[in-house]
Amino acid sequence: MHEKHFTETMIHNEILDMSHLLFERFTSKEIAYLIDFNIGAVWNVIVKWMDEDMKEEPEVLKEIFFKYLNNLSIFI
Repeated sequence: MHEKHFTETMIHNEILDMSHLLFERFTSKEIAYLIDFNIGAVWNVIVKWMDEDMKEEPEVLKEIFFKYLNNLSIFI
């Protein structure tokens, strides 16, 4: 159990480190909008997945998102 907590803590810290890099150029007000934007996106995907009777495995959704984000980076 201790190892699980340690792993979760490390993942959490890594996400915080990445979040800092992601948001470092934004004001706190802009960050609030971006967080709401992302929450809305995640919520809509969950609703769509449920409407489709959750046929896709979560791993498939993850692959779709990473593919999309990778393609999106081309435009930046």
